[in-house]
Amino acid sequence: IDRYLLLAVYPSLLIIATNLNYTNDINDSGTLTLSDINGSEFILINIFNTIYKDAKKTTFHLYTRNNPEIGQQLFIDDLDSIKKSFWNPDHPTRLITHGWKGNCETTICTDIRDAYLNVGDYNIILIDWRAAANHLYSKSARSTPIVSQYVALLIDFLENNASLDPDRTTIIGYSLGGHIASLSARFATGKIREVVGKSNDEAFDSLFSYLLILNFSFTALDPAGPCFEYKEPGERVDKTDAILVQVIHTCIKYMGIKSAIGTSDFYVNGGEEQPGCDRIKWIVYPSLLASIVTNLNYTIVIDDHGIPNLIDTNEPKFTQADFKEIDESVQKTTFYLYTRNNPEIGQQLIIDDMDSVKKSFWNPNHLTRFVTHGWHGNCDGGCTQIRNAFLNVGDYNIILIDWRDAANHLYAISVRSAPLVSQRVAFLINFLEKNANLDLNKTAIIGHSLGAHVASLSARFATNKIAEVIALDPAAPLFETNGPGERVDKSDAILVQVIHTCTKFVGIKSAIGTSDFYPNGGEEQPGCGPIKWIGDVEAMRCAHSRSEMYYIESITNPTGFRARDVFMGGPSIDPNANGTYTLKTASESPFALG
Repeated sequence: IDRYLLLAVYPSLLIIATNLNYTNDINDSGTLTLSDINGSEFILINIFNTIYKDAKKTTFHLYTRNNPEIGQQLFIDDLDSIKKSFWNPDHPTRLITHGWKGNCETTICTDIRDAYLNVGDYNIILIDWRAAANHLYSKSARSTPIVSQYVALLIDFLENNASLDPDRTTIIGYSLGGHIASLSARFATGKIREVVGKSNDEAFDSLFSYLLILNFSFTALDPAGPCFEYKEPGERVDKTDAILVQVIHTCIKYMGIKSAIGTSDFYVNGGEEQPGCDRIKWIVYPSLLASIVTNLNYTIVIDDHGIPNLIDTNEPKFTQADFKEIDESVQKTTFYLYTRNNPEIGQQLIIDDMDSVKKSFWNPNHLTRFVTHGWHGNCDGGCTQIRNAFLNVGDYNIILIDWRDAANHLYAISVRSAPLVSQRVAFLINFLEKNANLDLNKTAIIGHSLGAHVASLSARFATNKIAEVIALDPAAPLFETNGPGERVDKSDAILVQVIHTCTKFVGIKSAIGTSDFYPNGGEEQPGCGPIKWIGDVEAMRCAHSRSEMYYIESITNPTGFRARDVFMGGPSIDPNANGTYTLKTASESPFALG
């Protein structure tokens, strides 16, 4: 009778009997829940782009002996927040992150903070990613690399602007936060010395505090096993993430990772169970089964900062307010002219304003290159490297297109904005052709990722045919199945060259230009790591950015990227390039093999 009563109360246990893709995980509140460990599945909560939006809400709070209990919020790229705080670059720095369902006010974070401040002067930075941590486990697990990218951005900012010393820096994480700690160290530009992770086991808390006082190196203390056990370096805690990575295993039955993955691995009391804790007897807990659903309509988009974002590929429904916001953002698109006379300070060109042209260094006798950024970007990022490369090799009119207002929305809104931005670019092209002697036969438009579509559509919408478009790994999500006139296409200009470097999940795979180059096969790039599934975000970020890096190098080395009898990239497209090409590159700069 008890058995049938159990099945009546918990019918989802029937699923467990025939499906082994579930396991337990413990959140920061100590609650045991059942999680789906199928790596290809997502939890859908009907909120568009929720994971990205919630990861972006990650905040950072500084504590020192001057403010041991009331944190001072630090902002990425905001030096004032540093100057107004008690930040001291002469002190060692410890970044601490909570785990699943936690926040920076949970005991694990505050106890570690207090332990450090009791023994010395430290910059203690608590990482609060509660918005992304408070989902079902599989969704929070998917958020970890994105949160880690934000932590890495803060680390890089502090190193570049506030004298953070990576050699005196440790990142500490608890359970799921252990993976965030380690990936944050991995993603940071400079090599972090130490990483520390935290156990799922309450009996281990006192030992962990003791270890902190002894100032151990990066210690991943029982990093979460579910969804991470069989991942590769770059997807979970790994010995390559920092100079010293110490892993302390205390609950490897179902909860923590069993494998030795650090520079040193300690298995306290054997690592499976801990004295003073109840024995682990059962794995079946049906608490989450009723809410587990799957949805495969998600993919990764890499923005201009190299941050991976999870986006819903279902066609979104826009309201009139959305369309109004899109139109207002597009109208703010601006254009800045750079020449050898003003290589670093742009002169704004305004559509239908001839005075803005006459007062500038515009020269119709020079070749003209339009360069546009992509999603979440602006003309101060990768565009400047392309600008500098051209001005290093000759006299050009370099016009940077800045559509940051339209680019800094959710991905679907920015996609909807792209053709409208392209119309604005086309208006400027038509204006310069009619009034400033722009020669379209000496004009090219260059764009990366989402900006590649803006570049190609701009050429298409111009009244007369543009000579060249260079599309650098054009974004695939919401474009892959579109036809000509809605994405990069060979009919958009006389010559349309597409450089494909990350056709797994991120970039368009199809040959859509007059010439399509697939360096190293186009799916992955040497030096970036393998892309085995959608969670390999660091490898995707690296491979996606390589299209831009290869092109920049080709401007100064036009015969470096040979594919059979033609060349990829260059200051001007090789007119003999027609069709599909593959070529090899080096794994690091310089990439060209000649």
